[in-house]
Amino acid sequence: MKTDFILDKGKYGVIRSLVESSVKYETSQKEIVERLACALHMSEENDRKEFVNCCMRLWKVEEWKEASENEKRDLYRFHLQGSLIVQGIAKMKSDANSILVNSFLSQRPEVIYPWCFSPAGSRAFEAILISNEINQKMKKKILRDLLFKYTALAKDKFGSHILEKCWLVADIEMKEKIANELVKSEHDLSSHYIGKGILWTCKIDQFKRKRDDWIEREKGAERKREMFKDILGEEVGLPLLKKQKK
Repeated sequence: MKTDFILDKGKYGVIRSLVESSVKYETSQKEIVERLACALHMSEENDRKEFVNCCMRLWKVEEWKEASENEKRDLYRFHLQGSLIVQGIAKMKSDANSILVNSFLSQRPEVIYPWCFSPAGSRAFEAILISNEINQKMKKKILRDLLFKYTALAKDKFGSHILEKCWLVADIEMKEKIANELVKSEHDLSSHYIGKGILWTCKIDQFKRKRDDWIEREKGAERKREMFKDILGEEVGLPLLKKQKK
């Protein structure tokens, strides 16, 4: 099937369906991503650094290069189908999703951070963050890039979901850094309708008063997630957190 023809005709849902089917049946993943890259006119390796940007907007690389800085920063130009395609590719095996992951990680933090406050952008960000096919070292880089921004995320409708996913994939060392940041804004967050939920999720009160108990609790939660991850998928940790809220 000619992906470039489908793209030119605006049949973006067909491309999304191809991506989702290849994930479900674990077949032709690398071929589909390669065909999509070619349809976006990314034959040169250097152009592929912009794969995630072009895919999110369903722009060919020439359109990206010709766009003004304001147009590139305009997150309203994100395409819903483009975001769904990115979310699907993130679930593919590492040899197929590497073009997406490498492109995402090559972006400057100030370029990616605003995605956290966008409906389409935050969903794509989350998919990359929780994918079982992306290694922990790469995820840790993403978490480090968000340091000193977690309080802002905690107070946003979309950003708070990003923070929850960050919490799920973070190791104890990174969780302590996030918690220390949230503690400094505890008063502000406790009076915010979204922020107070994040304080509960991260058990910030316990972190302040009984840190050793907090560490043991988080280690226990991490062991549970690892135990059930292969059975229940990437988001196993979030239901565990939600269950505790009842």
